[in-house]
Amino acid sequence: MKKNDPLKILHVIPTLSPLAGGPTEVAINLVKHLNRLGAVAEILTTDDNGNNRLDVQLKELTVFKEIPVRFFPRINPRLKEFIISPSAITWLSSNIQNYDILDIHYLFSFVPLMARRMARKRKFPYTVRTMGQLSPWALDQSRIKKQIFFRLQEFANLKDANALHSTSKAEEQDIRAFGLSNPVINIPLGVQKPMMIEDASTIIRQKYNIHAGAFILLFLSRLHYKKRPEMVIEVSVELKKRFNIHLIIAGSGENDYVEELIKLSSDLLLTDSITFAGFVEGTEKDELLQGSDLFVLPSYSENFGIAVAESLAAGTPVVITPEVQIAEYVEEYRTGIIAKGDKNSILEAITDCIENKTMMHQFRENARRLVQERFNWCTIAEKLLESYKQILTSKS
Repeated sequence: MKKNDPLKILHVIPTLSPLAGGPTEVAINLVKHLNRLGAVAEILTTDDNGNNRLDVQLKELTVFKEIPVRFFPRINPRLKEFIISPSAITWLSSNIQNYDILDIHYLFSFVPLMARRMARKRKFPYTVRTMGQLSPWALDQSRIKKQIFFRLQEFANLKDANALHSTSKAEEQDIRAFGLSNPVINIPLGVQKPMMIEDASTIIRQKYNIHAGAFILLFLSRLHYKKRPEMVIEVSVELKKRFNIHLIIAGSGENDYVEELIKLSSDLLLTDSITFAGFVEGTEKDELLQGSDLFVLPSYSENFGIAVAESLAAGTPVVITPEVQIAEYVEEYRTGIIAKGDKNSILEAITDCIENKTMMHQFRENARRLVQERFNWCTIAEKLLESYKQILTSKS
């Protein structure tokens, strides 16, 4: 890179599927705002879209969601979540020198793994986003396989990275506890300010046939046991004994797991007070975030928690567990309640929110201030661009 040339950054991520939720939104918004600052940022990814494929042009640079992206075909491996794409790595091997730095998202996935290994062997500048995958809970899942994977492949790739990204103090602590001493770029993630919908509450009550006086709880995330939607269902049964509540569960997941959740709600006689809205995006998602009274996510482990940030941007308070790593900001700005991960604590927190209207009003005011001051994409991109420049300056 010559002194006055724009910085050329390639973000490497295994999927931009909307089904992936937060990580997709993060990558798209980082690249969009880096380009607005004068950098030349692109994404290398696959056409993965869960069980399907994205309908996109392959191998050529194309505009996707207003940003430059190069998609490569995903092959159909038995290990579906590993998202294998040899053609992506072949292309990167021939073109890596056209960039100044790689920003690589995810662990335990083929394309990011191979990109890290290539950059390490060629001594090419690269940073790594661990995406919460070094948290104690995440490392406990398939522990032996992950230990072998790190020993054979990933630890050297992580150790030699020019920097590791974290989005919270908790994530940085996880990185250090794993034994990594690299520089850490600690910058929170951003969130788009939504177009405000004045009658959002009325819209979703009519759409989902919800009683006008019901207090609406929203669980909006990927449906996975890690995020514990079944706990929200069980807590809702207890709440229903005292309050007029309605629970909306929005998100997609494996069919068998979704059917289990539906059966659970039926077995607990909650059918008339619960809506399974499925996967939502765009205006439908904004309506849910703005029209609900409280967002609930009792996750075992969550890197930052983009859906939580989106709820706060909509002015909707939250009840989350400490393992949702945006918790430090929620606590600092008082935008909701951080509850222990047991059923009684979640029940007590939601009850407090239903009963204390003054507290909820203050949570809403604080939420908008938090988003403006800390989760602004433009400010985040500026800090990130400066971090890239510092890495490249220290190498020259």
